[in-house]
Amino acid sequence: MSNIFPVVVNQRFFPVRLNELVDKDSYMVQEFVKNRNHMDIARDILMMVRYPLDWKGQPDDEHKYSAYSGIFHYNKTIKWDYWDEGKEVLSTLVADCEGSSICFVSCMRAKDVSEKDVYEVFGYVTKENGEFLGGHGYAFFRLDVTEQWRLYESTLDIPPLEYPVVPDIFKPFSYHGIVYVPEQVFNDKEYYEVTTMTKMGNLELEKRTNYFMSRNDKKRRVMKHLLIGKAFNRHSRLEKAIGRSMLGRVRFGRMIRKINGRVR
Repeated sequence: MSNIFPVVVNQRFFPVRLNELVDKDSYMVQEFVKNRNHMDIARDILMMVRYPLDWKGQPDDEHKYSAYSGIFHYNKTIKWDYWDEGKEVLSTLVADCEGSSICFVSCMRAKDVSEKDVYEVFGYVTKENGEFLGGHGYAFFRLDVTEQWRLYESTLDIPPLEYPVVPDIFKPFSYHGIVYVPEQVFNDKEYYEVTTMTKMGNLELEKRTNYFMSRNDKKRRVMKHLLIGKAFNRHSRLEKAIGRSMLGRVRFGRMIRKINGRVR
């Protein structure tokens, strides 16, 4: 464990320490949790937050910042992956995987869940055959030290029948064909970096970095979310968003039908 947090430079408008993303003391987070219990928080983030699409019906996480005017005008664009704080997600109700899971961790911490009992995870997911699906953000939680660790997959459109039990939060975890591989495990107080190579059955998983959204991986991002949704026997929020976009249905409809078993 370390109390020295990496500095986020490329995913925010201004440099911040990683733990600053978990903003449990912000007004929006404190108001959101006020009349909700822990399971209400988990459910409502899943059902209220939407997945960002661009005007072409593709996954999109571009953010723009504009300040002042005239000769002091300042503008910055985060084009491929913006890491939201909890209050930003609750303000817009739009976020991708890491934004909505950070929001969940922020809310659980605001609800007085100990820093020992809830963590944001940055890592990646693969199929069990080792095929890389993409970088991913998710969360681990337990209500107290007597409980088992559970995986909170924040990109589903409705809550799963149960949150999967995780034996070891610092090792790869397989769930219905999807392998979750942690790399950075953190909250507002603690930070762990998972750097060792781990074996899982016959599959050798190596540490990967910087696999969050990049310019050319939008198709892979759609597939990742579709397969995760299928593993949980639920739709993903991304699939739901695509279903509401005519261009999205044209662009990714065949992939959705194929993964759901409706196209040979």
